[in-house]
Amino acid sequence: MAVELGFIGTGGIARAHLNNLRRIEGVSVRAVSDVDGSRAEEVAARWEARPHTDCSTMLEQEELDAVYVCLPPAAHGSIEIQLADLGIPFYIEKPIHLDLAVAAQVESMVCEGELITSVGYQLRYSDAVQAVRRYLEDRQISLAQGWFIGGLPGAAWWRRRQLSGGQVVEQSTHVCDLLRYLAGEVETVFALASTGAMADVEDYDVEDASVAVLEFSSGAIGHVVSTCVLTDGGDRTTGLRLDGRGFTVKLAADTLEVADAEGHRSDPLNPPDGGWMARADRAFIDAVRTGDGSAILSSYADSLKTLALTLAVNRSMETGEPVSPAELLLSDTH
Repeated sequence: MAVELGFIGTGGIARAHLNNLRRIEGVSVRAVSDVDGSRAEEVAARWEARPHTDCSTMLEQEELDAVYVCLPPAAHGSIEIQLADLGIPFYIEKPIHLDLAVAAQVESMVCEGELITSVGYQLRYSDAVQAVRRYLEDRQISLAQGWFIGGLPGAAWWRRRQLSGGQVVEQSTHVCDLLRYLAGEVETVFALASTGAMADVEDYDVEDASVAVLEFSSGAIGHVVSTCVLTDGGDRTTGLRLDGRGFTVKLAADTLEVADAEGHRSDPLNPPDGGWMARADRAFIDAVRTGDGSAILSSYADSLKTLALTLAVNRSMETGEPVSPAELLLSDTH
C-alpha cells in the first residue's frame, strides 16, 4: 500500500523525518504546510508536493493517509483535534502540548476513533534502551538518576515558558520519558529551580537549572537534573543511571554499560538502519499501512503521562510543594 503523507511544519525536525522517509518504499509526500510560505514551497518542490500556508486548508483539500506534526509546543492542540476529528493518523513531536486538558481531549478522541498515533520519543527505539528494558525485567531498581546538561537553544520561542514550557517540558522530557519506560510510573515529584544567570538574555523567563526528586510506584527513588546555562566550555551530557542491589546500568548517548556479578560490560549499540528516529518513522508508516500499531513504542496516550510528569515538575517548582502527576492530570482535566 502506498502511503501519502502531509507535513505540518517544515523546519529542521521535519526535514530529518523527510530524509528517513525517502528510504521507505511506497511513501510519498502529497502536501506540506508552513506559515513561512517560502519554506513550504522549498520543501514541496523537493517532494513534488503541494505547498500550503494554512494547515486547516491543507487538511480540508488534500486526501492524506497520515500527517506529521512538527511544530513548537505552543502550536499544538487544535491541529491534533482536527486530525482526530477527520480520523487521520498522525505522528507528533514532543511535547504533545503545554495544557493537560487539551492533550487529554485529543487523547480521548484518539482512543474513541482507535486512531494510530506516534510521538517523537525516539530514544525508546534504541538498541541500548531495549537491552536495558529486557535486563531490568526481573530486577528491582532502588535509585534512578537522569540528567540533561546543556546550553541555551537558539530558537527564540524556547526561552519563553509560555511557548516552550521550559527545559524540563521541552528537553528533559526525553529523560523523564525514559525513566517512565524503564523504571515505571512516578507517584510524586518535588522540584526546585534556580534563575538569574541569564538576565542578559532577551525574553528569557525559563529556569536556568532544576532538580526534580522522584518517588516511583515501585518504591524506587530518583532525580532528574537539568540546566541550559552551559557555554562553549561546558561539558554537555545527557544520560541515565539505574542502580539496584548487585547491578548498575548506565545509558549515555547510545552506549550501554552494565556492571553486575558477571563483571563490567560496555557496548556501543548504534543502530545500523539510519538511527532511532528512522526506526520510529518506519514503525509509524508500517502501522498506517497495516492498521497494526503494536510496533509503535510511544503512542499519544502513553505520552500524555510523560507530559503530566514534566508539568508536575513545573508545578512543584512554582509552588514549592510535592505534586502527583496522576492527580495533576485528573485535576486539570475534570
